Amino acid sequence: MGEIAPGDRGPEDSFYPNPVENKLQVDLDGHSILPATAVSVLGVRERLGFAGNTVDVSHLQPGVYIMELTTIYTMFNFKFIKQ
Repeated sequence: MGEIAPGDRGPEDSFYPNPVENKLQVDLDGHSILPATAVSVLGVRERLGFAGNTVDVSHLQPGVYIMELTTIYTMFNFKFIKQ
């Protein structure tokens, strides 16, 4: 398992702010984002759309979600809290 050198960002630093109210910023070093889905703790899936590297989560109910985000190279899953 690789180590993160001081000053390097971990994957969790690519998604902010967390918790989020309305707009979530996604910084994936220029990789094009394909489908994105928010999955609630109850298993409800909601497709998300991106504008640049910003996703609008204002329509989601407050709670804990897992975002499934796909690029042409890989898939990311990360937890975020919608306030």
